[in-house]
Amino acid sequence: MKRWSPNIELHKENVKTVPIWIKMPNLELKYWGQGCLHKLGDIIGTTLKVDNVTLNKDRLAYAHILVEVELDKELPDYIRFQNEKGILI
Repeated sequence: MKRWSPNIELHKENVKTVPIWIKMPNLELKYWGQGCLHKLGDIIGTTLKVDNVTLNKDRLAYAHILVEVELDKELPDYIRFQNEKGILI
């Protein structure tokens, strides 16, 4: 997608990355800080945004982040990380 302007050139481009929304169910609330969610998203790709519902903790079923991913890489079904005590989560 490109931002529209009067001088936009419309031609097909080779798309290598796309932004996708990722749900993180069962993630403990203590990991819902913006910094932590960005680190988790960066395991998958490049974190672009944490949605406001997640930041405000208005819905606690899952955390929701926008991550830019490369189309030629396989997406993981889940991610693992070590918590502050060195325990694999």
